[in-house]
Formats: sequence, structure tokens, C-alpha cells
Amino acid sequence: MKAGSPPRGRVTRSLVPIVALAIACVGAPPAEVENVSFAGHGDLTARGRAVIAAAIDNGWTPELIDANVVDATLRVRSHYVKVRIPFDEDRFSIRYVESEGLAESRGKIHRKYNTWVRNLRIKIQQESARDQL
Repeated sequence: MKAGSPPRGRVTRSLVPIVALAIACVGAPPAEVENVSFAGHGDLTARGRAVIAAAIDNGWTPELIDANVVDATLRVRSHYVKVRIPFDEDRFSIRYVESEGLAESRGKIHRKYNTWVRNLRIKIQQESARDQL
């Protein structure tokens, strides 16, 4: 080792956060949630309640656009995303509408988007099962 150069372990450890940040910002294709089954049985009103409750529980702001369509927005720090959730008595979808601060380009978006959508999908299914109790 040359005099004045940092020990090898320190250099490696200082690069870890930089590499982790670069990996986290790499885009992924937006999650496509299409025609996912609700749990159990329910009418359109019950399904709408489940979608809205799930969105609120996960920090989204839902807006009922039609009897079977909810738009939901999420703001996390400098990130903003809007999805549309069409549904019927049996199934729902979650579709990307727009976003800011998620580096969306060339069919890719910040990986966190997929985590938020996955969590929303899971919560909608849990809420629709709860409606059965």
C-alpha cells in the first residue's frame, strides 16, 4: 500500500452506498396488474369500498371517478404517481396514469413504483376478503 492512500476496506465500504443508490434508481418496467380476482363474493358497491379502503390504508388518496373506477394518487417525498383502478364484481386492474419524479422513460419507471402497486394490489385483496366477514 502506498503512503497516503486509504486502506482497501475503507474504499470498498465507501462505494457500497453509491452502488446501492445506483441500483435503486435503475428503472424497471411498470408493474401490470390486470384482471386480478377479488377474494370471495361482493357487489359493485362492496368492491368499491374495498378499493377505496385499501388505497387509504396504504397512503394513497382515492377518488371515485365512476361506479366502477377509482383514481388513486400517492405522494412520497418528491415522488408523485397516479393510477386508475377499474373493477367489477369479480376482478380489478391497476393501471399507470402519470407520475413525477420517478424517472419514467423508455417503458421503465423507478422500481419503487412497482412496490407501491404490489402493496396496493395485496391490500385490495385483503380488504375484499374482510368484506366477507
